[in-house]
Amino acid sequence: MSSAALFFLALTTTATSGAPPVSEATLRVPWTEPSGQSLAISYDNGSWGGNWTQSVRLFVPFGDRFGALARGLVMFGSGQTFAERIDVGGRIELIGRSPVLLNLVRLYGGGGISVMSPVHGVTNREVTVGGGGQFGFEFFLTPHIGWTLEVGGNSGSQDGFGSGATILAGISIYPF
Repeated sequence: MSSAALFFLALTTTATSGAPPVSEATLRVPWTEPSGQSLAISYDNGSWGGNWTQSVRLFVPFGDRFGALARGLVMFGSGQTFAERIDVGGRIELIGRSPVLLNLVRLYGGGGISVMSPVHGVTNREVTVGGGGQFGFEFFLTPHIGWTLEVGGNSGSQDGFGSGATILAGISIYPF
C-alpha cells in the first residue's frame, strides 16, 4: 500500500473510530449583548503632526457600516514650550466600519474636512480649511465602552502647524 493510501486510511479510521475530538480554544467575551451599536461619545489624545492634541468626538451611525463623526479639538505645542502655540478647531468626517468581530474588535476608517484657527502664539491669526483621515481599531471592554487606536494624516492649521501623521488613542462610550 502507498504512503498516501495509508495516510488516508489513518484519517478516515480516526474520524470514524469514536476517538475523542481535539479540544479547541474558544475566544469569548463575558457578555452576549452586541458591542458598540449606538451613537458614541469619545475622548482621545495623541499627536497631530508632532503636536499634542486632545479631542472630543460624537459619532452618529447611519446603519451598521457607516456614520458621521464630528470632532472638536485643541492642538498644543511648537518649539521648546508646550503651550507656546494653541490652535482650536474641528473636523466633520464620514466613517466606514466593519462589523464587531468576535464581539470584541472593530476596524474603521474615514476622513473629512477640518477647520482650524490659532488662539495663542500667533499674531496674524487665520482660519485654515483642510482635511485629513485615519484608519483605526476599536477594542471593546464592555458592550458600551471601547478603547480606540488610530493612525492617519492631517493637513494642519495655519503655517502647516499640526500637518503630517496622526496617532491617537482614546475611549468611546456607547450610552444606548
